Amino acid sequence: MSSVWRSAVLLFPGVVVRDSSGYKIISGHFQYHAAVVARQLNPKAGETIPAIVLESENQTTGERTT
Repeated sequence: MSSVWRSAVLLFPGVVVRDSSGYKIISGHFQYHAAVVARQLNPKAGETIPAIVLESENQTTGERTT
């Protein structure tokens, strides 16, 4: 089961967009909250999650900027 979970995390990274205070999660909320819980249990775990970083939120909605 753990190997299936590891594969799923690698195949489905979160998606975040940069904003003025850091990053906004677009998808991957479950992975983020799992990392928060992991960090509470072990401070060295859950420091990062795999994610795709977008430069603007328009990239996620498919909107065109003209």
